[in-house]
Amino acid sequence: SVGIGGEWGFEDGLAQQTGCDVYAFDPTEDLANKHRMHAADSEQNGRMHFEAAGLGGEVAQANTKSKRYGSFDPNTTAILPLGTLVQRTMSTVAKRQTPIVDVLKIDCEGCAPIQQRNAF
Repeated sequence: SVGIGGEWGFEDGLAQQTGCDVYAFDPTEDLANKHRMHAADSEQNGRMHFEAAGLGGEVAQANTKSKRYGSFDPNTTAILPLGTLVQRTMSTVAKRQTPIVDVLKIDCEGCAPIQQRNAF
């Protein structure tokens, strides 16, 4: 799950209702400690994992401040391509020989496409 923000409901449901192991990523500095504590909570039964990292590409990140959640510094926070996030997740999974991604959720602030008007 990429882009937790302040909402763990979906991820908690997956872990508690289906027994899935959940790997969550979010770069928001103001929420990192709260996320670590949530993932480490004993009620999660070891199914919840969190890393302070975000999803991005090779191009420098321009939108680093969410009005709702806070900000992150792209110079100190890991902003990684999807393949790298998946590799980090799979490298920690020792329970299965062939790990399977059942659900991939991506929520990102400021990523909605901008509609352009075409002049004819």
